[in-house]
Amino acid sequence: MDSATKIPGRYVYFRVGYDWRPVELLPNGLIGEGAAGAERRWRVTDNNVWVPAARANCLLIEGDAGLIAALVCDWDGIWRGQWTQCERMPIELVPIRAPRGPDWRLVRTRGDGMYWIVEEGFTESALGLRDHEDWMWQHIPIGRDVVFVDVGAFIGTYTVWASRRCGKVIAFEPHSTHHALLRRNLVLNGCTNAETVETAVGDETTKVSMSAPDPASYVQVGRLGDIPQATLDDLLAGMPRVDCIKIDVEGAEVRVVQGALGVLQKHHPRLLIEVHSHYQNCEHNGSQIADLIEPLGYTLRRIFQNRSDYYYLRCEICK
Repeated sequence: MDSATKIPGRYVYFRVGYDWRPVELLPNGLIGEGAAGAERRWRVTDNNVWVPAARANCLLIEGDAGLIAALVCDWDGIWRGQWTQCERMPIELVPIRAPRGPDWRLVRTRGDGMYWIVEEGFTESALGLRDHEDWMWQHIPIGRDVVFVDVGAFIGTYTVWASRRCGKVIAFEPHSTHHALLRRNLVLNGCTNAETVETAVGDETTKVSMSAPDPASYVQVGRLGDIPQATLDDLLAGMPRVDCIKIDVEGAEVRVVQGALGVLQKHHPRLLIEVHSHYQNCEHNGSQIADLIEPLGYTLRRIFQNRSDYYYLRCEICK
């Protein structure tokens, strides 16, 4: 089979949930800049090869041992498939787009096709771009009709990634500094299907205060302020569907779930929750979340653990 591709250019090669690297796909079907040694021996073909198992015209990746993967160009322009050998992990080839809008000269990027405006002095960790959060992306459902809700969006770590892969994204970020950066980052990344709401999310409608702006800003319990807070039941009222809700609210996750029970009963969304039981007065957050949602038919699975009292849950209805 002749190696040739009609889609040369810069891509991010994701081994979803494992790692990623920027690579260059050359017109002759080889992998150029950014590739590891084994990848430089790949041969890529997209000359309308029909693969019966995929029922589509595919981008074929072949290596020394034969066919490595058959990728299909999905609705969002991302080539998706999985390894045909060994671990059979899902993979993506994501076209790298240029940053957009007036802030493009100020951007920071890891080379993964996403761009960020941050406050001066922020580290990469402060961007939220840490290994465990890269790994968490695999748990967000993908699809043209998928509605993803990001509670505690910070500057867009999950919002930007999901916007490229979901039909609609709603991001809640109460801190004015972070919310302003979030909006600028959505423009930078061309996230026209994402909307932001500058409000805290909790178990009641009220006004709250927040700690100083940093990656772990939190609602200060018992202190009234001028930041509006509402429940997801109110904020998402009238939504025809909600498919996934990510919650990262620095210890307030129980209150967010308490204010979302109506949404959970109506839409049965997948929940991705960062549990902060290592915070003071939050020691029982995990068990309290279970008590709230298990009666609705949810099962809870710990999918990542920083430590025994600081971890991520994936919660969904048993079907």
